[in-house]
Amino acid sequence: MSGAGAAGRRHLERNALYLMAGTVLTAGVGMVFWVAAARYYPTAEVGRASAVISTATFLGNLSHLNLGNVYARFLPAAGRRTRHLVTRGLLMTGGIGLLVGAGFVLLWQGDVLFASDAEAAFFPLAVAVLTVFTVQDFVLLGLRSASWIPIENLAFSIGKLVLLIALAFVVPEGGLVIAWVVPAAVAVAVVQVLIHRRLLPRRMDGVGPDRLPPVRGLVGYASAEFATGVMAHVIPMILPLIILHELGAEQNAYFAIPWVINSALNMLTWNIATSFVVEASTDEDQTQALTRRSLRLGLLVGGSGALGLLVFAPLILHVFGGEYASEGVELLRIMAVAEPFCIITTVYSGVLRVRRQAGRVVIVQGFIAASIVTLTVLLIPTMGINGAGVAYLLAEGTAGLVLLIPLIRSLRHRKPVGAPRPDAVPAVPGADR
Repeated sequence: MSGAGAAGRRHLERNALYLMAGTVLTAGVGMVFWVAAARYYPTAEVGRASAVISTATFLGNLSHLNLGNVYARFLPAAGRRTRHLVTRGLLMTGGIGLLVGAGFVLLWQGDVLFASDAEAAFFPLAVAVLTVFTVQDFVLLGLRSASWIPIENLAFSIGKLVLLIALAFVVPEGGLVIAWVVPAAVAVAVVQVLIHRRLLPRRMDGVGPDRLPPVRGLVGYASAEFATGVMAHVIPMILPLIILHELGAEQNAYFAIPWVINSALNMLTWNIATSFVVEASTDEDQTQALTRRSLRLGLLVGGSGALGLLVFAPLILHVFGGEYASEGVELLRIMAVAEPFCIITTVYSGVLRVRRQAGRVVIVQGFIAASIVTLTVLLIPTMGINGAGVAYLLAEGTAGLVLLIPLIRSLRHRKPVGAPRPDAVPAVPGADR
């Protein structure tokens, strides 16, 4: 094992661990946040505030254009253009978030969403903040400084819990939204200072010229990533609407909890694949070894998680109530069976990103999305919410089996000695700290 190869694998494992820690912290404290909200705020206010926060988060996810995956792929190769790429991208996505949020407020006709005119005026800024809050994590990862991500997420999580309690008796209407957005804004300000005052100057010290593709190539890649991101965020919106229309609100509730739990597991394996993209983009000669390592890590983490869901599904769902356990256990287990196929798809999508073949990722995600929606519509009238689980399993299983063949080929392919490395970037001393 070469020194560069061993270092790359250490970076991959360490950054994946930081990302997974951030994911677990965010999910865990997020659940505590809503439990505390239910205790300190009226039920109607919790429902209204959750709608505002969910809407702002969704609009923020659309506004960042999936630029995070572009940063993961190209920041390691940006060279002297690193600062330019980071600054322009953050300003652009933040500005888009502001405009999208303002557009939503202007077009919104109802009077039940916002608690006051002040909250409505505050909403565009909230969307912009949540947009940048998401993107800056990918900047940290692309700069190989992912160790800051769990620290940021922990501070954000503690801050919103403290504000939630502090504002409960001062701002009973609107306090939850403030408690969510203000800590995110503080985190954005602190991390931006960290990036521009410490991480970027260190990265720029002695860095060589960039190895980025032409502007047309960057735009094409970014457009493909945006399409992928739209499909990833639209599916969780469409399925509940289908189930709500066909089966009713109660069955939709029994569907939602297993879906969220399974999505959290998928997020862990996605963290591994994203870390892989960064490290393989830093040194493409190590792509094959890093692919193999990512697949092993993904199977270890995802496989263990899936096994845990299969065995402990009733106990996990019972936390939310006995009816959730009886109604949702089969659905959760069906989706857990799909996890190995999801891992194959996620890892190979990472390989395609390293090869700058993001258009193929769009095709894969488009097939999965269309299959899940179509099969769900066909199956739930006879199978209930389990039909959505079977649709998910069939779509992910088909994609995983098809992609297994090129994934195996990529693991067997040997790059000729002395072959060019278009995106390899010299390591920057201390860039991993």
